[in-house]
Amino acid sequence: MSNETTPAVAAEAAPPATSAVPLCNMIVGLLIITQFPVMFGMISAEQTIWLLPWILCAYPMIIICVVKMFRDGAMMDATINGVLSVVLMGQNAIAAAIYLMYSSQGATVPPEVMGGMALINGMAFLAGACILLPFSYLLFKGNKVAGICVACAGIGFLSLFPTYWGIANLGLVAGIGLTILGVFLLVPAGVMLLFPPKGAQA
Repeated sequence: MSNETTPAVAAEAAPPATSAVPLCNMIVGLLIITQFPVMFGMISAEQTIWLLPWILCAYPMIIICVVKMFRDGAMMDATINGVLSVVLMGQNAIAAAIYLMYSSQGATVPPEVMGGMALINGMAFLAGACILLPFSYLLFKGNKVAGICVACAGIGFLSLFPTYWGIANLGLVAGIGLTILGVFLLVPAGVMLLFPPKGAQA
C-alpha cells in the first residue's frame, strides 16, 4: 500500500489559506484617497504635515502585509507593494516630517531644497511609472478592469515627471489617475473580504 498522500487528502489536511492582499490594498487605497487634497492642490506643502499620522499608522501594517505576501509566494503583489507602497509612502512620511521640522522652528523650506526635492521626486515617479505600466499590461491580460486602473495610476506617475521638472503642469492628470487607483484598491478589497475565494479563510 502506498504511503503517498493523494492531492484531495493533502488539501484537506492543509490549513486554510489566508491572504494579506485585501488588507494591503485597503490600506494603500485609504492612503491614496487621504492624499486627495494634496493631489488636487487644495492644501499647501506645509499642510501635508497632517499626512504624517495617517502614514505612520499605516506603514507598519503595509510592511507586515508585504512580508506575508513574500512568504505566501505572491511575488508580483509583494514586489509591487514593496516598491510602490513601502518606498513611496515612506518618503511621503519623511517629507511631511521635514516640513514639520521647519514649521516647528518658524521657518520655511529653502527654495534650493524645494528645487532639489522636485527634481528627485520627478525621477522617482518616472521610475514608478516604468514599473506600473508594464505591470498594468500583465494585469490586463487576466483582469481588464484591474489593468486599466493600474494603467491610470501609471499614467498619473508619468505625468508627475514633467510636473515636478517644470516642463508642463499635469498635476490634474496625476490626481485623477491616482484617485482611480485608490478607489479600485478599496472596492475589490472589500469584495474579497465579503466574498473570499474558495480555499481562503474568512
